[in-house]
Amino acid sequence: MNELELTLKTNQIVEIYSEFSNKNEEYFSLGYLIAIEDDFSTLISINEYGMIESFQYRKNAFISNIVSSTCYLKNFKKIIDYNKSINLYDPYSLTKDYEQQFQGKDPINEPILVNKQVSIITTENDFILQGRIIEKTKESFVLSSSTIDDLTENQLYEIKHEDIVLIDLLSIDNKLIEQIK
Repeated sequence: MNELELTLKTNQIVEIYSEFSNKNEEYFSLGYLIAIEDDFSTLISINEYGMIESFQYRKNAFISNIVSSTCYLKNFKKIIDYNKSINLYDPYSLTKDYEQQFQGKDPINEPILVNKQVSIITTENDFILQGRIIEKTKESFVLSSSTIDDLTENQLYEIKHEDIVLIDLLSIDNKLIEQIK
């Protein structure tokens, strides 16, 4: 059993780090692994306030480290438990949206991301791409950029599936953008 499978079975809060050879930085998320597939794993990402921030689809090949037992994680678990007790753990109902839209599906190989607002980290860009996926082919997506600062969809990015490090399938930020568009 590998480290990904172990954390999924134990339902532990973990720190997950992703890195790739052409970059000098790591991407860090705190959360719970909820699904592991051959190429990707799904993580419920928790923000600094102990609330669900997003549902991430992370490429396994770029996961460089999983940390599952630190004082930091133990303390964060207490914050999460407190938020659950006062109904602030998932105030934007991302879990319900995930279950309705994505659970049991393959976002890379199915058309479910077309017309969705997402955030994507790739091996080709030095920044997080955020926008609406307007087209999907077998090998790539076309993303029309839009952010909370600029809702006008303008610059187009072709994103090859092989270059994807992670996709925020659902996030607070992207849900709010979809609501105001």
